Amino acid sequence: MSSYELKREINSDSELKKAFFQAVSNSSWANYGYLVAFEFSDSLNEEMARLNQSFGIGIIELNANPYQSKVLFPAVYRDLDFKTIDKLCKMNKEFEKFIEQTEKLMTASEKYISGAEKELDEFCDEYFANDTEVENYCKTTAKGDLVQRNHAKPVRSMGFSVMCVPCMSSAHPFQCY
Repeated sequence: MSSYELKREINSDSELKKAFFQAVSNSSWANYGYLVAFEFSDSLNEEMARLNQSFGIGIIELNANPYQSKVLFPAVYRDLDFKTIDKLCKMNKEFEKFIEQTEKLMTASEKYISGAEKELDEFCDEYFANDTEVENYCKTTAKGDLVQRNHAKPVRSMGFSVMCVPCMSSAHPFQCY
């Protein structure tokens, strides 16, 4: 399972570090953690490489066409943190349902995979079809973070799920995964 910290753009060293350490903090429950943005300043490549090597968080440059998105730095595999997953499930029933649907899909026999995929797709909000839809969504949310207000349902986006759940930070009451 993967966690994605999504941003519109990251242009400065301070923006990179803030977003990167949000990704570190909010991906503790997942096998892989990623920082994802539509645009990264070219001047940040060396620092992104250093942070990736030190903390194992991957970095993806996002494009509306998933085949044109680029994994700039791959994430390092970590075992799932079931204590954190359990805590998040207790805090957010939608996250609990998301985990249940994901488990059902991952453990389904070949005969039932398409049904489990359909259930997960029905549980999640609709896909973002292109950059414009994602950008419009970001513009309607707080501080450009991809968050959902008064709503904690997963969003299927460009081949991966985005899940907004309560986080421990009072500065960011919801965080997307």
